[in-house]
Amino acid sequence: MKTTSYLLCVLFVAIQSAVFSASRAGSLSVPLEGSWKVTATTGENDEKFYTLTITKEEKKFGGTFVEDGKDESRELSRVKVDGKKINIEIDIEVETQKGILKIITEEKESGKLTGKWSIEDTAGTEYLSGELVATKEIEATLPGKWDAVATLPNGNERTSVTTIEGTGPDYKGRSESERGTTEIPKIHQEDKHVSIEIPRERDGRAMIIKIKAALEGTTLTGKWTLLDDAGTETATGDWKATKRNEFLFEGKWNLVAIDPDDKEVKVTLDITQKEGVYGGRAEFEKGALDLKEVTHKKGAVSISVPYESDGTQGLITLKGKAAGSEIKGTWSFVSTDGSVTEDGDWSASRGDSSKKDAPKGLRGRE
Repeated sequence: MKTTSYLLCVLFVAIQSAVFSASRAGSLSVPLEGSWKVTATTGENDEKFYTLTITKEEKKFGGTFVEDGKDESRELSRVKVDGKKINIEIDIEVETQKGILKIITEEKESGKLTGKWSIEDTAGTEYLSGELVATKEIEATLPGKWDAVATLPNGNERTSVTTIEGTGPDYKGRSESERGTTEIPKIHQEDKHVSIEIPRERDGRAMIIKIKAALEGTTLTGKWTLLDDAGTETATGDWKATKRNEFLFEGKWNLVAIDPDDKEVKVTLDITQKEGVYGGRAEFEKGALDLKEVTHKKGAVSISVPYESDGTQGLITLKGKAAGSEIKGTWSFVSTDGSVTEDGDWSASRGDSSKKDAPKGLRGRE
């Protein structure tokens, strides 16, 4: 059966939205690639701290393991992933004696690996062992929800939740507190420097709160200043915000899907929410597609896109989990009569993608 160019373009546009469904059931809730902070203990309750950096190239995992405060790092020799279980082996040599450092862990909490480490000789005899906990480091990205605390001139504190949305360097958002919700039209980031302007009104006079903060990991630290309608500073104080470890579904994403010919299709997906209902559009070079039946709950995402083109009807189904600023998963398409089936992999990251038309491999298949 011939699948038309537009049909496949629509198919893979929606496939990109599948990019939201992170990994398959039973897989890690966060990408394994990245930096993990490790605490290793022995039977004497001594603690040592390490940084585990995991990379992936051509579907093979690798990386390094280094003790904090030291320059020498060890290459990961073997990394085995089985659902939520991660086993790592590092070949070591001490005074001509060869051995293996084994790390056996499992994700029992989101973004947290717990398990055991051991050092064995090449014959499998264990010499040392202990417990191990590894926590995934969240990248320093601005979009998301931030729990903010402002210190007032009298020493009291005022709390709020600041939601930041967009692709940068110019963002927008809103601030929610017991006083209500205020839209924030101007949030700007330059490197790790962030400025926020929140409009206020007092006694009929327009005022503005300016916040200047430094972004470091999951923390924003800086000062707030209240300016009156003449631009005069009337009050100031410390300001700090901590990013929540939760997935922000709304906003724009770079979507990349792998078609049945192993070629990439790139699309910009814009997810919106209104009164608790998700929707949005997938935008590509020669058009756009409205998304339908978009749901997201506790990281689980489901998107169904029914369509008809040149007499072919079918359903694109996207399911999986999403977390952080990076998403991975699979897409599938089945025609109504079951005569056409397609599937493949996808990935997504925050931001605007350079939109492309479908590669030749997507423009028609016999």
